[in-house]
Amino acid sequence: MEEISPYDVKRKDIIGVKLSFINKETGEQTTPVKRPCLVIQSTDDELICRTITSRTDNYLTKKYGVRINKNDENGLNKDSAVLCTDDNEVILNKANLASCERYGQITSKEHLAVMKHVTHCNRMEFQTKYTVNKGMQR
Repeated sequence: MEEISPYDVKRKDIIGVKLSFINKETGEQTTPVKRPCLVIQSTDDELICRTITSRTDNYLTKKYGVRINKNDENGLNKDSAVLCTDDNEVILNKANLASCERYGQITSKEHLAVMKHVTHCNRMEFQTKYTVNKGMQR
């Protein structure tokens, strides 16, 4: 792992950033902890990322995640999964990040698999919203 400027982060990088989450049961915000994220896009001002989890054996990860095996190139210490739903998208303002840790980088093949799955998850979410709205109109 290396400490780098947020302005040096590129697409396909796996970085560690402090994130807090909302507990869906209580609605409370968790204490920020360092989490690995995959950079999907890097603009002049922002990083668009997806969170990564090492809990690869549960149903949601299998349905909404893309598995990434640990190796020296990506710097992960466990086999993990990139979560591809909108709930797992993180947009980081580069100006607000003092620095971040770069764990490594995924391959272009893995990045393509993630992008395809993001598109698939977005379609599923759109279809669900459409079906619910259509049902409410009846």
